[in-house]
Amino acid sequence: MYDSEQMSDTDPRVERTRAQLAQSASQLLVSEGWEAMSVAAVCARARVSRSTFYLQFRQPWEPVVEHLTSLFRSEYPTLIEGRSALDPDSLLLNGHPLSYSFFEHVERHEDLYRRIFGHVDGAPVCRQLTARIADLSRLYHEALRAISSEPIDPDLIAGYLAGALVEVGGRWIISQPRRSATAMAYWFSQMAAPGLLQMMGLGSLLEG
Repeated sequence: MYDSEQMSDTDPRVERTRAQLAQSASQLLVSEGWEAMSVAAVCARARVSRSTFYLQFRQPWEPVVEHLTSLFRSEYPTLIEGRSALDPDSLLLNGHPLSYSFFEHVERHEDLYRRIFGHVDGAPVCRQLTARIADLSRLYHEALRAISSEPIDPDLIAGYLAGALVEVGGRWIISQPRRSATAMAYWFSQMAAPGLLQMMGLGSLLEG
């Protein structure tokens, strides 16, 4: 999820079919849960054939990932396209912690994410979320790596932060009562930033 892939060379009819399947799968998941999720059920709701489904996807959860990716891309285009920059002094992106967009997005689509995080069958979707958030983390922490005194593998850092963020976000969205998305973003930043900066030899950024 949340990557910058574009299908500009894809037939518009294919894009419409994928979008139709993605929306139908997500609506089915919200309304009936994982027990109802099957290729046949998704196709029936989308009014497309199973052969058409298999031209685009393999598993019934895959269109859900497609739907989430499309939602996030439409909500945060500058973030996805790398047109924003992390401030290495404040560690803020557009005035918020980097994780803010994730928490805000999850809260905005609470019904869908509660289904994803609240059931074991949501695990494949969570893995996709983690991988794509790691891509964004790697991109936006480049500003810190550029001034880092320690040669830390960016994939390890991105994987660690993305895994922690998805786990925290999942537990947060299914809990009641819960903090706001803004509060969670600052809490996560306060929890993750000290260790990250110390590991990168940038502990001085924590001063002042």
